[in-house]
Amino acid sequence: MQDFNKKIFDNCNASCKVEVVYKNNKFYIFYSLIYASDYYVYLKTLDENLVNEKNIELGAILKTGKFAGDFYLTYSPDYKTALVVLKNFREKENKTGIHTEIYENTELINYDLINDKVIFSKKLPIEIEGLRLKSEQYKLDNEGNIACVTALAERKDVQSTIRSMAIGYLEKTRNN
Repeated sequence: MQDFNKKIFDNCNASCKVEVVYKNNKFYIFYSLIYASDYYVYLKTLDENLVNEKNIELGAILKTGKFAGDFYLTYSPDYKTALVVLKNFREKENKTGIHTEIYENTELINYDLINDKVIFSKKLPIEIEGLRLKSEQYKLDNEGNIACVTALAERKDVQSTIRSMAIGYLEKTRNN
């Protein structure tokens, strides 16, 4: 594949990855790259003859700092849409060297695999009263609605402590 520009794969800290699926007579290659502490998620598509290559940037987290991003992927049951969950976990140190602020930056990107376009993207709150929003369990239905189980957690003694849990639901019609 071509067109990786100056960005590089960085597998030393498991923050970059590639996920591939073959559906609808196409290869869909979701991958992440890091360049100058910025984290990018891309989608490259190829038809079944390995031609007509397209490449689009789905999302980015800029200035990720010490901890880079990650992404999670789920498909609708009919494989017409894909949900990319772009996440950044980060800790900030105070003057004494203790990690004080912990948060995750999460963006939900709903992608139409048939028409090759982003249906919608939604950024979730970075932090809620100093707590982390934790979830990797997002489900997408055939209508583009998103369901998830999520938790609010805080860091205590080098461990995450769950403060509350919730079931969320984002309707496609409300988030275009």
